[in-house]
Amino acid sequence: MAETLPFDRTALENAWPILDDEERLEGLRLLPRVEAEDFFLSLSPREQAGLLAEPPRVFARNRLVIAVPRDNPGGVQTLRDLARPGLRLVTAAPEVPIGVYTQQLLDRAAQDPAYGPDFPARVGANIVSREPNVRQVVAKVALGEADAAIVYQTDLTPDLADKVRPVALPEALTLIATYPIALLRQAPNPTAGAAFIAFVLGPDGQTILQHWGFLPAGDTPTRALRGPLPRPDRGPGG
Repeated sequence: MAETLPFDRTALENAWPILDDEERLEGLRLLPRVEAEDFFLSLSPREQAGLLAEPPRVFARNRLVIAVPRDNPGGVQTLRDLARPGLRLVTAAPEVPIGVYTQQLLDRAAQDPAYGPDFPARVGANIVSREPNVRQVVAKVALGEADAAIVYQTDLTPDLADKVRPVALPEALTLIATYPIALLRQAPNPTAGAAFIAFVLGPDGQTILQHWGFLPAGDTPTRALRGPLPRPDRGPGG
């Protein structure tokens, strides 16, 4: 997971003037391990022992969908189609968050008699590639090198609209990915870190996240922002 958060410098300055000189906040990236100096962001809900100054809070949620090429050559209409012999399926490595969610989804389907206990194995037989991150998974579909993939809905960004489209997963099997955030215990600038966390969890940050397809973190209201909404190259994923 190494995708850009949909917050640009203008949005941060509009909401938090105190951050004007925090150059290192530009291009902040979501990583599966601690990389930002002041706070921790991750798709994994596991708390990092001794590293966090506070319990992590969920700042966004994401829905899984099936991504198919725009012309859908594999004729994928439902989750069940992923087990059809001959379909080319691409996924992420099993240790990558989207790979973990994909396996959980297949395991959940296996408990449903409509899919059967061998459903994960039948889907697995169609996997032609395991990519290191969700961006490369989506790229394979966009290039027509795969008939389908399970991705986050935020990965289907406007720039891919003419190449890739979503197919909804069954509501009963849907998994929701969560994104926690927390201040680091040894943050060199805890004031800036806390300000950014407050921004992400507040109405302005939630407005931006929901604009780019994320599900709300909770009951935080949204509101109109000063200035244009940033346009990320790709939504956070992994």
